This record gives sequence, structure tokens and C-alpha cells, in this order.
Amino acid sequence: GKSSLLKALLGTLALDSGRVVRQNGKSIAMLSQTVDFNANLSVKEAIKIELEEIYNTLKEYEASQSKLEKEPTNKEYLKQMDDLIALIDSKDAWNIEAKITRVLKEFSLLDYSDRLVCTLSGGEIRRVGLCILLLKNP
Repeated sequence: GKSSLLKALLGTLALDSGRVVRQNGKSIAMLSQTVDFNANLSVKEAIKIELEEIYNTLKEYEASQSKLEKEPTNKEYLKQMDDLIALIDSKDAWNIEAKITRVLKEFSLLDYSDRLVCTLSGGEIRRVGLCILLLKNP
């Protein structure tokens, strides 16, 4: 029942009939019942791996900035920079480190940042999963 409904809303379950209509700009995310992290990583490392797309985009932005400093009128570099800025804005990723700290604090996990995932309880691991969902800004 509930899981099927969520899967239908997420688009991961084929519907027999009907359709799902969502409001523009709204998204849905679901935390699976089993959260799987590398047990040998710290909580913060596990979060950063899950946010790899955001970190890669920020690295691309920095590389694009360097290119643009050398060739400030290059239209291709300007377009790339505009696209990267729009993507970073859409993910609200400019201050990702501060956001990670804030979300860990909100879920009472800030003191666990450097603890290995394998030392966490099941409930703590699920809270880390919820932090990641919020940080991905679904």
C-alpha cells in the first residue's frame, strides 16, 4: 500500500491505469527501508560521497573560472559558466559545507560527523539517510 503509492509518485512503479500529476517545481524523495553506506567511512565522508554530483559541479565551476580568467571573452567558457551557476543555484549548493553542518545538527548527528558508519545504530543510519535526502534538495 504505502510503499506502492510512494513508488508510483516517484515514477518507479508502472501504473495499471491513471497518471500522476505533480505541481511544477515540487519533487518527491523516498528513503528506502534499508540504507546502505560504506561502513568504513565516517558519517561526513558517507554524506559527501552521496553528494558527489554537487561536489563535481562545484569543481567544474572552479575549473571554468580558471579558464575564464585566461580567456574572459570566450563565448563557450561564458556559456559553460552560466550553465554551471544555474545548476549550482538550482541545487542551492554554494554553501554545501554549512548546509551539511546545519542538517547534521538538526538531526542531532553533528557529534557523529567523524564516527564510522559501522558504529552507528540502525536509527542513526536512517537519520544520516534523511540528512542526505534533504541535502540533495529533491
